Amino acid sequence: SENGNLYFNSEEIGANPDDELSIYYAIKREGQYTDFKKMAKEINSGTMIGHPFIAPDESYMIFDGKRSSGYGDCDLYISFNKSGIWTEAYNLGPEINTEMCEMTASVSPDGKYLFFHRGREDNGDIYWIDFRPIKENMVKNINNN
Repeated sequence: SENGNLYFNSEEIGANPDDELSIYYAIKREGQYTDFKKMAKEINSGTMIGHPFIAPDESYMIFDGKRSSGYGDCDLYISFNKSGIWTEAYNLGPEINTEMCEMTASVSPDGKYLFFHRGREDNGDIYWIDFRPIKENMVKNINNN
């Protein structure tokens, strides 16, 4: 993030092979990093949770994983940071997720475009879409709940 905090995925020692990846974070304070911590279940639910993209201001995180709410092999999810508390992760929906695997998302520096991989890990393509209406719709739906 722009303040130097780190968000990353890592394999858990001794984890079940179907649930080996999770997302962790470390906070930068006075030029040093705190011990890393595993993010809560709002992020780390399902299996193969990884490839986090954190907004520079830490207002949201996009990541991929396998959940029962998914459309296919693996999907992209978004969670919003509400005053230091991460919301439930929401599937980015059928405009993005398909029966194939969508993963490794990133957002352009101006926040306009979402880039992601679709296909198998060893064979796929890079896609991009206008991210603004999708994000605005997600925020509106969360605020109405």
